[in-house]
Amino acid sequence: MQGCLRRIGKQGGVEFDWGKFLSEAKTHKERLQLIAKHNDGKIRVNQATDILFTKDFTKTKKRSTAYTMIQGMLTTMAEEGIFEKVKAGSGEYRLVGTQQSLPSIS
Repeated sequence: MQGCLRRIGKQGGVEFDWGKFLSEAKTHKERLQLIAKHNDGKIRVNQATDILFTKDFTKTKKRSTAYTMIQGMLTTMAEEGIFEKVKAGSGEYRLVGTQQSLPSIS
């Protein structure tokens, strides 16, 4: 059910409110950085597309077009040194200067 709600842009009862969180950002670049910061410095193209497309931050009518646009932005931002590609072909990026969270030891 949560997956369906997420795809159509409806918030579930306890799901994070991305629309409100990203509403103050002026550009897609700022929004992508905020998404990554919220996720311990990591961002995936699919995740960013789902968020920006379902919350109507993109003007495109097709998700595939939004995906291509966001993938291009993340690639450009990686070339600018804002993000670094985690693994070739994975669609995952990490904000430069952030470290991956280590699992806690019990």
